[in-house]
Amino acid sequence: MISPREVVMAQRLRNFVSRFRRELMVVQWMLCAMLALAPGSPAQTDDSYQSRRTQAFALYENNNFVDALPLLEKLHEEKPGDVAVLERPSAEDSRMARLYFLEEVSALRDRRPDKR
Repeated sequence: MISPREVVMAQRLRNFVSRFRRELMVVQWMLCAMLALAPGSPAQTDDSYQSRRTQAFALYENNNFVDALPLLEKLHEEKPGDVAVLERPSAEDSRMARLYFLEEVSALRDRRPDKR
């Protein structure tokens, strides 16, 4: 025979499970809504892109072409339509960079005591 205590416990368990399912459903809907309305990673990527772009341009303006060129290439891979990134390492600039490098090497060679 089933005692009243067993019936009450079964009802409580059933109520607990149904309440738990409702609360779980509400939490799932809230989580989905938060994910749908939350700011996505593209804004963060744009900030990162912009900071790396600024850094590359600063390196380029300081004639640090060795460090600027890889950054500019990566930026170009991410956003091929960014015209300013394409304009920096143009053919004329590459020639100027080579000339600058050759001038620096020759100046260093002239400063060595054994080459005077």
